[in-house]
Amino acid sequence: GKERITLDQVMSHQSGLNGLAAPMDEAGLLAWTPYADALAAMAPLWEPGSRCVYHALSYGHLAGEVLRRVDGRSVGRFIAEEIAGPLGADFHVGLPEPEDARAAEMIEGPKASEWVEFVRASPFPHACDNPAPRALAPNDRAWRAAEVPGGNGQSTAQALARIYGMMAAGGTFEGKSLIGRAAIEEAARPRFRGMDDSFALPAAFAAGYQIEDPVCAGRASPQSFGHTGWGGAIGFADPGAGVGFGYVTNRMLGFDDVDPRRKALIDAVYDAL
Repeated sequence: GKERITLDQVMSHQSGLNGLAAPMDEAGLLAWTPYADALAAMAPLWEPGSRCVYHALSYGHLAGEVLRRVDGRSVGRFIAEEIAGPLGADFHVGLPEPEDARAAEMIEGPKASEWVEFVRASPFPHACDNPAPRALAPNDRAWRAAEVPGGNGQSTAQALARIYGMMAAGGTFEGKSLIGRAAIEEAARPRFRGMDDSFALPAAFAAGYQIEDPVCAGRASPQSFGHTGWGGAIGFADPGAGVGFGYVTNRMLGFDDVDPRRKALIDAVYDAL
């Protein structure tokens, strides 16, 4: 039942593969192949294209398998060689062991995992099952070392801002083109506007990126695109203003108690323009 799923549907959380129906432990997720094989073997959980349901962990493996079959490299290696390396950006999907001592320990706030329980109690629980996301998983060496593009990008705020700043500048950095402007514009093209049925909230997605994000409402231009992260992190590109922004935190908070510094920093950037 997956033969008619389009890449647009995969990249905008509409593919019906928002998680696994069969049991899978965290070790299988971290090993990549068992999780990817389980996705390949399963039928869609709902009619692809009929709704948007956030693909929390499965998203990275779905997109990563497309990349691997086209390019031959894993997501982590591709990012290191084509993006983070040329930019000098301290960003990793799969943290090398020598960098482990630099990784911040995550602290779980009282509301950090409320969204997981909300999704697990919804009609579309699979994004938070098989396995269930853990707020403190990033403290484990096995999690840091693995490639889980849907959930374990590890970065400094500066690196996140540098990557998004490159995209805000049309794919160029210090006079060198890393990504074609047309590719960035295509990635930022809207694919979905409506309700995200996993959270029962309005959502808008481009190719993976959140667009029209209320976090930046009133400040970023309509061309902005990026993504929030569990606990309160955010990165976005604003081509209209020429801004790349990154904010990361090691204190995992909930949707309704995010550290107010995030909004204050966004406001400070735009006030300075």
